[in-house]
Amino acid sequence: MPKRRDKGSGSIYRDRERPGRWKGELRLEGRSRPYVRRGKSRAEVADKLNELRRQHAAGELVENPKITVGEILRNYVEREIYAKRPSMSATTRDRYRWVVDGLDEVIGKRQATRVTARQVEDALDMLAARPLGRDAMRRHFDVLNNALDWAVGRREITFNPAKHAGLGAGIAPEQFDRQSLDPTDARRLLVALESERNGPLFAMMLLLGLRPGEATAIAWSAIDGHRLTINRAVRHSHGRPEIVDRLKTARSARVVDMPDDLVAMLDRHRARQAAERLAAPTWVHPELVFASPRGGVLDNKQVNRELRSVCEQTAIEVTTPKGRRPPTPYELRHSCASLLADRGTPLTEIADLLGTSVRMLERHYRHLLRPSVAAARDHDWRLAEGG
Repeated sequence: MPKRRDKGSGSIYRDRERPGRWKGELRLEGRSRPYVRRGKSRAEVADKLNELRRQHAAGELVENPKITVGEILRNYVEREIYAKRPSMSATTRDRYRWVVDGLDEVIGKRQATRVTARQVEDALDMLAARPLGRDAMRRHFDVLNNALDWAVGRREITFNPAKHAGLGAGIAPEQFDRQSLDPTDARRLLVALESERNGPLFAMMLLLGLRPGEATAIAWSAIDGHRLTINRAVRHSHGRPEIVDRLKTARSARVVDMPDDLVAMLDRHRARQAAERLAAPTWVHPELVFASPRGGVLDNKQVNRELRSVCEQTAIEVTTPKGRRPPTPYELRHSCASLLADRGTPLTEIADLLGTSVRMLERHYRHLLRPSVAAARDHDWRLAEGG
C-alpha cells in the first residue's frame, strides 16, 4: 500500500482524463480532501500549487471562491439565526426574510470574495433611495455585516468588506411616525363604523388594541359572549394573506373581555354577514368574522383602504410633524393604549390587553394626548398638620 503523502507536499502527474495535460493535488491542514489544479505543463501546475501554499500560509485560501453574497446571506439566516432560535416568531422570521430579499436584490449576485467596501456602500445607497428609514437601513446593514463576518469564520471569504463601509448621511428619517387619535375623534370614529361593512374590525383594533393581523384572523369560534380568544393571525407570504396559528410573541396569545357596545356591533355584523353569504356564489372561509365580499382573507391593502375611506368621509385625522392625515389600522392599536393610559388605566393592564410588555408599551404605543401634564397641579401637596 503506497504511503500517504504529508499534508502540504503535493504531487504532479499526467492527467489521464485529459491527454496532453497535467494534474496536481495538494493536501493542506483544515481540509480532508486535496485541492486539485490542472494545466498545460508540469511547470504551470507547480506554479498553481505554490500559489495555493502561499494563500494558505497568508490565510487567504477560501473553500468556495465563487460563493455569492446572496448565498452567504441565506445560509447565515437559515443556519445561524433560524436554527439557533427555533422559537422565533413568524413576524421576526418575515422581517429577516424581507431584509435578505432586499440585500439579495442589490448585491446578492456579486462574488463575495471580490466585493469591496465601496460596492457595499453603493448597494446600501440603492436601498436607502427606495426610501428606507434609518432603523430599516441599520437592520439591513447589520444583517449584511454579521453574515459576512460569519462567512469569514467559516473560511468562505477572507475579508469582510462591510467592516469598512458605512451608511450615508442622507438617509431619510423613519417614514412613519405612528400617532394616536384624541378622545373626540376616537368617539366619532366608533359612531362612523356602525354603518360600515367591516366596522367592528376597526372597532376591535381601537377598543381592544388588536394588531391588524390578529383582528383579520378572528374566527367566530373565538368569540364566546363577551370573551374573545386571540390565538392566530394573518401573515403575508409572497404578497398573499394566509392565516397562521402563530402570533408575534408568546405574550400575544391572550383572552380579553369585550365591552357591551362592541358585542352588540358584532351581533349586528354576524346577521349582515349571514345575508351576504347567502347571496354570494362562493364563500371561502365561513369561519372568519371579517372577510372579503367572497369570504376570502382580508389583505393589508383592503384593510388600509377601508379605514382611510371612513376617515376621509368623516374628516378623522391624526396630527403628525408633517401635518394631519387619516390614521392607519395599526394606529388604532396605538390609540387604544394612549386613550386608556390617559384615563389612568395601569400600564400593566394595558400591556396585558395589547399582548405586549410594559417596556414596549411605554416605548412605542403610548402617546401623550394633552398639551401639558397636570399631575403636579392636581396632586394634593398639603402636608398633614404638624408635618
